[in-house]
Amino acid sequence: MSTQKKQQAEETVEEIEVITLEDENGKQSEFQVIATLDYDGSTFAVLEEREEAESDSENGEVLIFKIAEEDGEESLLPIDDDALEEKVFNEFLKLLNADSQ
Repeated sequence: MSTQKKQQAEETVEEIEVITLEDENGKQSEFQVIATLDYDGSTFAVLEEREEAESDSENGEVLIFKIAEEDGEESLLPIDDDALEEKVFNEFLKLLNADSQ
């Protein structure tokens, strides 16, 4: 592998952000941040379970959270509004389609 390609591969690996989330039963799962996007004055994170992301499956589920900042710390907040969640998901799909063209 050429030095340039190796460096690009290392940079790609470093850019992947992994977050561990705990469900209501205490089970921890790792998620990969696959996108962040701004919508209607707020920033949202689109997450995919790490195992699904690594399998290159196009049928995986994603979770969408609102990114909030408190005391200089970012936190992920669940979206309780189904209509808002659908709108953000549609914006995410637009981003995916724009990137693939």
